[in-house]
Amino acid sequence: SVARKYRLFAAATGDHNQRCLAYALETLAMTNLQHNRQAYETAKGIIQPALTVLAAQRQTIHEHIAANSIKLSIGSSAHKSSSATTTESKITVTIDKALYCDSTAKRDSKKIGDAEPNPLEITKLPVADRTKLAGQAAVHHVKLTFQNSCGNGKTYGTFSASGGACVQGTIGDLNPTMEPAEKNTDPSAPAKKELDLYEGGDRSKPCLAANAAAKKDTDAEGYIAKTVCEAIKHTPEVKTMPELSGQALSQEPTIQAVAKACLPQFSASSGDTTPAALKKLKYYLED
Repeated sequence: SVARKYRLFAAATGDHNQRCLAYALETLAMTNLQHNRQAYETAKGIIQPALTVLAAQRQTIHEHIAANSIKLSIGSSAHKSSSATTTESKITVTIDKALYCDSTAKRDSKKIGDAEPNPLEITKLPVADRTKLAGQAAVHHVKLTFQNSCGNGKTYGTFSASGGACVQGTIGDLNPTMEPAEKNTDPSAPAKKELDLYEGGDRSKPCLAANAAAKKDTDAEGYIAKTVCEAIKHTPEVKTMPELSGQALSQEPTIQAVAKACLPQFSASSGDTTPAALKKLKYYLED
């Protein structure tokens, strides 16, 4: 590590002034390391909840698409008499994977189409509208085949009203079958909504105050907006080592403090703790 390099140099050199400056650099490196570790943990505590709620949204959308991509079928040998007055037909469910995205697929590019996502540009967060998901589920139909006289009605009603006039005639098997699923998605009313993230819709302003107290269990949408906004707003401060020049090192408070403690001409024992003494120390470090 950087700190270890300066520690070894301090132990190896016989020059007191160089040893003192090496200790100062080691101390600064360790201070920066501790700061960056704490900054990482703080950022993790802010960003991870946002990643979690976004992953949950993706899962909800994926499940909705998958549910709308199922195929129902009734096989020719999928019927039985369950009692003296009833029969049962087994419905088989399959999913057409060609109709929905594979959530496990890996992408080499970070782009979506030709665009590269930039979270800092987001002012509204699109999420799945759970109140509309069920209403947009695909519709399935069971078809029974009669000989004639069903009436060819175009509206839905009771079974007796729609099939009461049907004549089975010489057909011995009504042959229940599943018709292809009828998509029920209305492009003009997508099952999504957009959540405001910032006050006044302005990303330069704070996160929406109305969401500040939102809890996951009581206000899910407010919680999503709050956590995502806080993650976007958070900018961790990462400290790096300064340039190894006298001008740069002389401005570092940690370097000043350690150098002052171990250089006799600037230590507290010298009795000079005035601003002028600090100025002399800076000049010394610059040289």
